[in-house]
Amino acid sequence: MPVSISELIRKSGISVEGIETVRWNNRPKNSEVGIYIVSTCQNPNLNCNLYSTAPIDDNVLNFWLNKVSALQIDYELAPTMVQVRDRLTQFWLPDENILYIGMTNSKKGIAGRVGQYYRTEIGERRPHAGGHWIKTLKILSNLYIHYFPDKTPKQTEEKLLRTFIEQVPKKTLKNLKDKNLPLPFANLELEKGNKKRHGIIKSKIYGQ
Repeated sequence: MPVSISELIRKSGISVEGIETVRWNNRPKNSEVGIYIVSTCQNPNLNCNLYSTAPIDDNVLNFWLNKVSALQIDYELAPTMVQVRDRLTQFWLPDENILYIGMTNSKKGIAGRVGQYYRTEIGERRPHAGGHWIKTLKILSNLYIHYFPDKTPKQTEEKLLRTFIEQVPKKTLKNLKDKNLPLPFANLELEKGNKKRHGIIKSKIYGQ
């Protein structure tokens, strides 16, 4: 069944002393390596503020398509805004508050990595294009970043993602395009080479 962030951490067998939270576009206070999670819910103990359909911003999609003219869906050139919106919507999990799970082992720490995440415009590869589907949403100002330090962030991120996949309800799986890898909306890869079959390619300037 759908989980809160705290439940996901507990079910993953991870020990965390405390989770800190900031609203989107605010800088985390922690400069250690660790985990950050983008959520619709301010309280990490709840699964709240859910959206039954993906709140996609059509203006952002048009900007994205104009910026990255090479973007394709299923290798077809020049998709329409509606086609892109429909494809993204097929990966939305309406009963989950967790939209993206990320990690950093950079010396810039969580604060630096999340700052890069905020600054990276959709269609750009740098400084941090991971989870760039988040930027297609019109609810950014209503999102929260939950974070905690972790000494093995890459391994912890994978544990969290695997636990998330395991708890997605069958009724939700039925409506997803990729039923084999029901990751959070903006996570596109479980591990290197194991990616969502979303078909949106060449979505960033200078390659995929």
